[in-house]
Amino acid sequence: MKKVAVLLLMLLFADVGLAQNANTLLNTGSAANFVPFSATTTRKLRTLYRTSDFVVPPTNGLITIVYMASASGSGSGTWSDLRISLGQTSDTVLTSTTFSPGLTPALNAASFTIPSVSSNAYFAFPLTTPFAYDTSLNLIVEISYNERTAGTGFSVRSNTLTGRDIAIGAATQNSPTGTFSAAQRTLGLNIQPLSGTDMALTTFTSPFPPFNPGFATPVTINFQNRGQNAINTAIFNYRVGTGPVISETFTGSVNALQNGVFSFTTPFTVPTQGDSLLRVWVSSVNGAPDSNPLNDTATQILCLPLPAGTYTVGGATSNFVTINALQERLNCSGISGPVVFQLAAGNYTGPFRFGQILGASSGNTVTFTSASGNASDVKFYAPANNQEAVSFTGTAGVSLLNVTFVRNAALTAATPLLALSSALGVNLLGLVFQDSLQTISTNNIGLLLDGGSFDLPPKNRTVLK
Repeated sequence: MKKVAVLLLMLLFADVGLAQNANTLLNTGSAANFVPFSATTTRKLRTLYRTSDFVVPPTNGLITIVYMASASGSGSGTWSDLRISLGQTSDTVLTSTTFSPGLTPALNAASFTIPSVSSNAYFAFPLTTPFAYDTSLNLIVEISYNERTAGTGFSVRSNTLTGRDIAIGAATQNSPTGTFSAAQRTLGLNIQPLSGTDMALTTFTSPFPPFNPGFATPVTINFQNRGQNAINTAIFNYRVGTGPVISETFTGSVNALQNGVFSFTTPFTVPTQGDSLLRVWVSSVNGAPDSNPLNDTATQILCLPLPAGTYTVGGATSNFVTINALQERLNCSGISGPVVFQLAAGNYTGPFRFGQILGASSGNTVTFTSASGNASDVKFYAPANNQEAVSFTGTAGVSLLNVTFVRNAALTAATPLLALSSALGVNLLGLVFQDSLQTISTNNIGLLLDGGSFDLPPKNRTVLK
């Protein structure tokens, strides 16, 4: 992939208060664009910025803050589950409408508020994870959110690059694909210069879930040189739970902003009972302590896959006290055989969002059902801010049996109670959908099927009220 950084004229901005190392994108022909912070019809936006788009060429370094610029002089807002991910590419345009993986998460805020700003003023997104920016490549910035929960929002500065597929927009945060656009939003970057010796541990290549209890498993960690000095030697360590510390030495040559991989020669055996914590850390770089110890450690929870069986959900004595606890477990471990989750009678307020469940398939199915078998006993309520009650994205082998979905809040955008996107082998039986407002609107969607495959025989399957 290749990085793009765009810097356009700042003549339209006065007293924007940016640091001197903030490279900005603005064009004298920029116009107001309602997406993504005014209109909520597009909640996921990926944009490519070429290095040549910047008026002043940026320098290599760590992006610590991303800025955008308002076009309207009034408005503010709060956005739920706001995420910013960054990446780099050698491409000068986006070549697919698919939101391909590989971007680095840089900000994930459960709730993010942008106060009212004056016309053409920047607003900032401080990144929780700085992004190492190599100006020999082009930059990709992806911004998404679940819902605007307060305020009216505002339009942002944008420029149309005619004939170039420079952006992809999608209606929801979890959409796997979107639509091309030539609109490039104004961008600001705060870039921290590289300095000293800084090895950052980034991701695990191994182990990776689902984990195999009792099997010898290698430990392989990816790292990046985020300092100015080349990395020639380092001491890597790992430990599983309270077991022994394994220490081994890396030798090589990794220059600034380059990536490296270290594989321990000594594997570990995945525990056969309970969950364990795998910790990997660097204790020395180039024969001395690392200048930035904050990124020298990486951890991985070794969750054992749920074995085949029936589990209870909801209540202090259940296998999973809440649906959120169940989600956390599935996201960590996946399953090793067919499982059934019996939901205790009660009201459950979403949104509950399930993605790919490791190990799930047409043979290893995942069933959610009312414990009593009566749909009226288990009710999933949609929250009062244009969000679905339950959604499954890219999930395989899921069955939903004998539960009710309820909406009792007015909508300002088309929103389903149950959304199934790119889900495979889904079985729906005995579901009830209720809209207690009893309003007629195209916004009121009960069930949304977006790609995938479903078992929907014509009789005794779904009830709409």
